[in-house]
Amino acid sequence: MGSTKAAIVRVAESLSARKPLDFVGSHPMAGSNLSGFAVSRADLFRGATIILTPTDRTARDAVKRVTEFWEAAGGRVVTMDPATHDRAVAAVSHLPHLVADALVDAVVRMDPQFLEVAGRGFKDTTRIAASSPEVWREIFEENREALAEAVAAFRAAFGDLESVLCSGDRVRIEGELERIRKIRAALG
Repeated sequence: MGSTKAAIVRVAESLSARKPLDFVGSHPMAGSNLSGFAVSRADLFRGATIILTPTDRTARDAVKRVTEFWEAAGGRVVTMDPATHDRAVAAVSHLPHLVADALVDAVVRMDPQFLEVAGRGFKDTTRIAASSPEVWREIFEENREALAEAVAAFRAAFGDLESVLCSGDRVRIEGELERIRKIRAALG
């Protein structure tokens, strides 16, 4: 289990001459900014997406066993190759963490006192910025190429929204917000 897969799967495959390989990378998309046994929950994986990252060397039986394990824990299993996994989690996990960090820092740069009036929206949006810096440094380092791609996509999207906002065109602003709202609403 872990936040990146390409490098660890390469190492696992290099350490074993066996074909097929019994190693199956998996990544539960569950958890919070908290860590350790004291914050464990019995329902942590219920309804969570679990990404498996088998390769052409992975034993089908191993994939079946790992899938059954995660399904028994309540997870919804999806499969993707390790490199695609790393790009996907860069976009939906690592980038949001980096953005949360930047958002907190942006407010502090404007005026640290503004944090005193931060409401639930700000706190919900930035919750993950309270995570372990050591853990996230390792994740960012390991997945730096995919994260750089995600940051570039974010910069482009943010720049486009900034341009729409600066246009002062109410119809255009609302249209863009509605387009994005529909995409987010479809996530559930």
